[in-house]
Amino acid sequence: MTFQVTEIVVDGLDIPDDAARGITMTLEPIAASSKMERTLNGELIDVSDPAFRKYRVTLTCSDMEVPSLIQVWPGTQLTITCLPDLGGNDGSGGAMVLICLVAEPWKVSADEWGAAKTWSLALEQV
Repeated sequence: MTFQVTEIVVDGLDIPDDAARGITMTLEPIAASSKMERTLNGELIDVSDPAFRKYRVTLTCSDMEVPSLIQVWPGTQLTITCLPDLGGNDGSGGAMVLICLVAEPWKVSADEWGAAKTWSLALEQV
C-alpha cells in the first residue's frame, strides 16, 4: 500500500490520515558514511569508503491515531520518497527516492488526557 501525506510517500506502510498530520521527516548520513583521520603531519583527510555513503530517514508524528506498525519489524523494506526541499533532491527538482530497511523497533506513545498519540520510525538506506 502507498501512503502520501503532502510530498512524503511511504510505499509498503498503511498510515491513516489521522496519523500523519504534522509528520516530520529527518534525513541524515549514516554514521559509517564518514571516517576522518589525521596524517602524520596533522592534516585531516577523508578515508571513508564511498560505498557507505547512505542515508538514515526518521519519521516522527503526533496525531490522533498511529499507523499500523504491528507487522513492521527491523529489516522490513519500505520505499520512501523524501521531501524535495529536504536537501536530498536529485538536482532536477525531483525528490530523492530511497529503498530502506527499518533500522530499529518503532516507538508509539499515547497521552490519554490530551488524546494524542506519538509514533516514530527509523529507516536506513539499503
